[in-house]
Amino acid sequence: MGSRIQCFWIDPTNRTERRLRRFAWSNDVPESKCPGKYSYHNAFKPFPEGRCTYDEEKRSWKWNDEFEIPPHDDPQWPSKCEECDYEFKPEDEWQLFHEVIYVRKDTGAEMTNRNCPPGAMYDAFWYPEKGPDGLALIVALPPNGGDDWWHVDGQSSSGGGWTRTGTPPNITAKPSILTPRYHGFLTDGWLVEC
Repeated sequence: MGSRIQCFWIDPTNRTERRLRRFAWSNDVPESKCPGKYSYHNAFKPFPEGRCTYDEEKRSWKWNDEFEIPPHDDPQWPSKCEECDYEFKPEDEWQLFHEVIYVRKDTGAEMTNRNCPPGAMYDAFWYPEKGPDGLALIVALPPNGGDDWWHVDGQSSSGGGWTRTGTPPNITAKPSILTPRYHGFLTDGWLVEC
């Protein structure tokens, strides 16, 4: 057996981490593909924290700040790709990017589901597939946490699913977890690598 990581619960707040984002899809910029992670040009700049609410009927987050987007000539916007020398053009995308801030129940630490560490567990209540307790359980997996997540109550790539027992974060799920970057078990709230 490999590494062991203890799971912990995180709850959403009504606050958002916000960033101003510029991006250009690689097929919109045929003369240059970005050598970065996603092959398209992308950049973020921090923007003051925002507020949000969840719309149960529409099953989506509502950002309470659309009126705060600065004009396109504002210097707060990124002007260049973070991964290469590409300079954004006026017709490239402009976005006020939101991520809900979650709080770790046992320590009070704050994070987004995108930057949470391995072992973070939360209810993706907007997902239609639910477990026996009504939760749509997500677990952040190694090696990158929020970039590597597993929907415990979703379908597996083999077409089946997982059976889970226990109370979050002390969950056991069977069979094993197999993703492109992680293979292991979730047993009594511990991720145990094979």
